[in-house]
Amino acid sequence: MSQPFTSFLANDLEAFLEFKRTLGYKYERPEFTLRRFDRFVAGCVEGEPGHPLDRLVLDWLSSMPGRKSVSVASELGVVRQFCLFLRRRDPDGFVPGRAWAPGPAQSQFLPHIFSLTEISVLLELTGALRPTPFRPLAVRTLILMLYCTGLRFGEALWLRVRDVDLDDAVLFIEGARPECWI
Repeated sequence: MSQPFTSFLANDLEAFLEFKRTLGYKYERPEFTLRRFDRFVAGCVEGEPGHPLDRLVLDWLSSMPGRKSVSVASELGVVRQFCLFLRRRDPDGFVPGRAWAPGPAQSQFLPHIFSLTEISVLLELTGALRPTPFRPLAVRTLILMLYCTGLRFGEALWLRVRDVDLDDAVLFIEGARPECWI
């Protein structure tokens, strides 16, 4: 079981997670975000309820400089859903607007298609990885999966043994998981 929430929002955060899971969502990645928000609130407020939620959310978002705009927008989305949940009980409750998230920035990402020579060198280097005996094989397999299939990194990490059918030479890829969209 996860550590309990500790801020004055603890009961509401637990109720929100229960609500989302009752609707059928796993809500694992968002729970991680909510736990970070809770630790921040607990550190700022130290058990003093009544602090304005808008100020806490703004201070929390400001406490992570250098984060990519897509990450901040994703985390704000989770906290925004929590605030909407609270608004059911208090119609005048604060809900941050979408404008609180930074706008999309021009991506600096430049894709690189590895040559056969580069892939060969990478695969050779995996043999030198340590500290566990399976690490070189795991990293080698991951590199080959990414290179040969065109999977996204998150999709490859979500693969399980049950997703591979060696008899029919089939690799089953489930639909995109929202937890991987960051």
